[in-house]
Amino acid sequence: MTIHTGQLVELRVDTTISLVGATETKIKYRKPNGETGTWDATVDGDELVYETQAADLNKAGLWKIQSLVTQDGPRIGKEGAMQVTQAL
Repeated sequence: MTIHTGQLVELRVDTTISLVGATETKIKYRKPNGETGTWDATVDGDELVYETQAADLNKAGLWKIQSLVTQDGPRIGKEGAMQVTQAL
């Protein structure tokens, strides 16, 4: 699937851990220009889910994403990546 800047997509990050009792669920990101941030995510089984807004994916290039779950202390998941292409 090709993802374009400004596109609305549902991101799903498999945490591979039980999220029962999690008090904070976020998806961390690093934009291609090095800017970082987090999105508040919902839980679906052992996955974190976030639906992007039009302004979220505003840079073309390789984005790094990672789960961040607080459950008896913070847990950071394995890093993943997604390629975002400039919309026409």
